[in-house]
Amino acid sequence: MPSREAYSVAEHKRILAALHNDLQVIHGNQEHALSYDQVIAVHILILGFATGRNLQSLLDLHRDSLQKHPIEDRELLVTYKRRGWSSQATSIVAAENESGKRMLTAIPANIGEHFRYLCAITSPLIEEAKVEDRNFVLLVRMQVRSKLNSGVVRFDGTRVARALRDFSKRHALVNDAGNPITLNMSRARPTFATELYRRCRDIRKVKQALGHTKVTTTARHYVDAPPEAERDHALVADALVGVFTSQEIEGKVLVAADGKIPLQDVKDLLSGGYNTGIARCKNPFRENESVCKKFFACFKCPSMCVFEDDLWRLFSFYYRLIAERSKINAAHWLKTYSPIIRRIDADIAPLFSANKVEEARARARSTPHPTWKGPLL
Repeated sequence: MPSREAYSVAEHKRILAALHNDLQVIHGNQEHALSYDQVIAVHILILGFATGRNLQSLLDLHRDSLQKHPIEDRELLVTYKRRGWSSQATSIVAAENESGKRMLTAIPANIGEHFRYLCAITSPLIEEAKVEDRNFVLLVRMQVRSKLNSGVVRFDGTRVARALRDFSKRHALVNDAGNPITLNMSRARPTFATELYRRCRDIRKVKQALGHTKVTTTARHYVDAPPEAERDHALVADALVGVFTSQEIEGKVLVAADGKIPLQDVKDLLSGGYNTGIARCKNPFRENESVCKKFFACFKCPSMCVFEDDLWRLFSFYYRLIAERSKINAAHWLKTYSPIIRRIDADIAPLFSANKVEEARARARSTPHPTWKGPLL
């Protein structure tokens, strides 16, 4: 059984749809309610996909694991990891209404409310549990078969696996090949990691969310580059030839002729007012009038614009990335920086004169642009 293979986007959506259907049954007071084990399984899946915690950390949740956050509209979910005996606090959103009190909804809308619901449905078992187990959330009453296995005990991995198997069968979940899915909590963690990377494109943020010490572990074992990562890095820059860099008004009018850029912006663009650390930007201003400084995002931004006299700065950035490659984990490099190098070589450089490109490359190697003389990372 693969232990760290993420579910595909389609598989993930099917699982989430099944969870939503079960939540409607659980919180809708329907006649055919789910069994106790299925209710627990639903919430373990929700917590696993939403937080990226491994199964043992979820099984070890304490009733005081949800704690106050210094910020009023957030809470901390504290989980424990047996390996290394470490703990990790995850910041989660707290649902509140206008008066500042917690808002109760028909179906819990955030992780804190799901956790509280788990505590509520298992609280009647506290008094029957062993003293050392009473602070744990996931308790279950065993069927009376013998003195050895009767009473209230903690949920364990074997029982979770059986409950997940029943959950998959009830919803007839299938994988992308059309075969029944074998639900495994160890796949929820890499699914969380891949989904987070799909949204932020920053392997270091994923590392922090998973609680890893090294980004190497995250990149090698938990994050799969989603198919759209290559698409998002596709070149969207407009590479313009040197004639348009002249200060003649005719050239400016020509650049603005398609109506996509106001003439005044074109004047600022050509005069160097909209220069970035890599090339130029058609409109570097955001809605709050702040200036965008995220130069790595330029390669997937429709405002990026490369002129002939920007090639020196562009290739200085190019060679600085290459110089830093030995310091970066190989998997991290392939996911984050390799597409940028490939797009410069395959899509930007061919749009300019070969002599100009070679001249800019040589100048960047011998005398890098001041922006890229120092370390990148």
